[in-house]
Amino acid sequence: MKLNQEQIVDEAIRLLHEHGLKQVTLRNLADRLEMKAPSLFWYIKNKDELLALIDEKIFRQCIEQIPPCSTWQDWARHYGLSLWEAQSMAPDIPNLITQVNLGRETRESLYQLLYDQLSPFGLDMTLAMKLQSSIQAMVTGWTVLTNVPGKHLRDIDQEFSPLRDDISQALDILISGWETTLETHTENLKKGAA
Repeated sequence: MKLNQEQIVDEAIRLLHEHGLKQVTLRNLADRLEMKAPSLFWYIKNKDELLALIDEKIFRQCIEQIPPCSTWQDWARHYGLSLWEAQSMAPDIPNLITQVNLGRETRESLYQLLYDQLSPFGLDMTLAMKLQSSIQAMVTGWTVLTNVPGKHLRDIDQEFSPLRDDISQALDILISGWETTLETHTENLKKGAA
C-alpha cells in the first residue's frame, strides 16, 4: 500500500481517539499501518513533528466544519462548538495542545486561516484574534475539567462535566462580553476620529 503523510496523520488521529495520547508513538502507528517504524521517517521526522501535524489537522478540521455565518457571533459560537466536539472525541487533545510546539510557518498559516474566516465581519483583527483565543481557552479549560483524574469532581458536581448545552451557554456569555468590548472599541475609534 502506497502511503502519504496525510494518510499517516489520519491514522495517528484514529489512534489518539481510540487509545489516547500516550499510545501515539511511531512504533504503534507503524504497527497499525503494517510497516516498520523506520519507514515512517520517510514521511515524518520524529514524534514531535507527528504531534504537530495531528494538532494542526484537528484544528484545521474544526475551522473547516464551521458553516457559512452571517455574523461574527454565529461564527464564534460554531467555532467554540467545533473545538469542543473535537476535544470531546479525544479528551487527550488538551494534553496534545500543551505538548506541541507548532513551527512559525504552521502558526502563521493557521493565523491566516483564522484571519480569512474573521475578516469578512469587519472586526478589528487584533481583537478578533483575542476573541478566538478566549474561545479556545474556555473550551480547552472545560475539556480539562471534564477529564480530571478520578471521579470525585464528576460525582460531586455535574458542572465539571459540561454537555453541549452548557458549552453553548458559556459561549453565549463569552460572546456577549466580546460584543460589549467591540462596541466600546468602535465607539472609542469614532471619538478619536472626531
